[in-house]
Amino acid sequence: MTDICEKLAKLAAEHADECDGFELEESCESCLEVVATSDSLGGTTYELNEKYMRCAGSRVGYARAEGDGASIEELVDETLQQSRIVDASEPAGVLVAPDREEAAVLPEVQALPDAAKLAGIARHAVSLLESRARRHRAVRCIVRTLDQRRLVSNSLGLSRACSHRHTLVLLTYIAPGEREMHNVVVRSYAEDSSDIDVAELVSRAILMGEGSLDGGTIESGKYPVVISGEVMCQMLVGFWQLFSAEKVATGQSYLNGMLDKRVGSEALTIRDGSVPRWGGPGCLAIDAQGVPRLEHDVVRSGIFVSPLATAEWAGELGLGASTGDCGRRDTLGRIVPNDLTVVPGNLCIVPGNNDIDALFSAMGDGVYITDIDDVYHSFNLASGGISTPVRGIRVRNGRLAEPLSALSISSNLKELFANVSARGDKVSWVDLEDLNAYWCGSPDILVSSLGLVGAMETH
Repeated sequence: MTDICEKLAKLAAEHADECDGFELEESCESCLEVVATSDSLGGTTYELNEKYMRCAGSRVGYARAEGDGASIEELVDETLQQSRIVDASEPAGVLVAPDREEAAVLPEVQALPDAAKLAGIARHAVSLLESRARRHRAVRCIVRTLDQRRLVSNSLGLSRACSHRHTLVLLTYIAPGEREMHNVVVRSYAEDSSDIDVAELVSRAILMGEGSLDGGTIESGKYPVVISGEVMCQMLVGFWQLFSAEKVATGQSYLNGMLDKRVGSEALTIRDGSVPRWGGPGCLAIDAQGVPRLEHDVVRSGIFVSPLATAEWAGELGLGASTGDCGRRDTLGRIVPNDLTVVPGNLCIVPGNNDIDALFSAMGDGVYITDIDDVYHSFNLASGGISTPVRGIRVRNGRLAEPLSALSISSNLKELFANVSARGDKVSWVDLEDLNAYWCGSPDILVSSLGLVGAMETH
């Protein structure tokens, strides 16, 4: 065991009447970020070190420290204090690794790339968009290389560590129309900044922006639609908790009782894991409990085969083992994330073989949905209901026609999943508010029928 494990074991023995054991997670991240606009260039670096302590037993306590100031003993004391004042807490134990590994240590900080290289990418993206977009204002590009490290140790001898790095290019601009303006955001991730395809990113941004400005409307009804990868990513951020073992076990998800049953069409497969695939960022290979992140199908060819689970919630559903999907609560509200909860790693709809033109051709007449509003309040997990404003482009005979901006989706995830008929071959990715808590990915998706509500224009 590492020195940390031995120290935690000793402290656990001293406090055996108060808890069953202690678990420590140390997380570190280093970041280099360059920001370019039409007339300026800036950059910044930072490093964040955090330690989380958890005591396990009938009552669970947590403590958090930033930097290297707090000792393990101080964290243990604070954790025990917190466990005594909690109103209610789910009992939780500490994990024993099924295979004892050699003692792990927190990986060393990798050298961050040359800022000039990131600046070149950012300047190139801004310049390319300005030269190609017919209408643009306030162009901005962020290029960020993030290096993350994690060590998890506990009083039962578990000691695991891992590291991960990726580069994000975040391109934004305002596309002005005659009556309104549209804020466009597109992202690209790669393990190495040299693998970023700036030209493709710019082309995608222009399509997302200019195609859905100053749009009209359509009659309400059922339509075939192609949902862009960017929109589908945002939707996944809103509804991924459908697949949380916690939500399923407690009946908060309509998938309660649906394990190993059909929940979508054969064209729908959703996968989670840590390995970077299809242009994704990848993520840390162990979760906040030290469990290796398993690459696993959540939905396979329309069958709900594996919820996202921590060790505790896997037990509740009789799954046998965690899927490595343990994170920390309250990342959305930007509150200190202490409590352990179900959080995906890289959750992605598996792509198909169709380029965007093939999807439009297969659809014939329909709507290409390019933008969505307010994903966090758009879904009812218990019923699957969807209600949210969107923008899009009318498609006629497989070709883009007039823009649509007075439009909403009014449907149900059950209908959406059941009617997925084809998938694009390129995957877009988005993380939760750039907090690097988890990532969602999706290709463009052809849905044979989806409920849309149009709003008549007023003059």
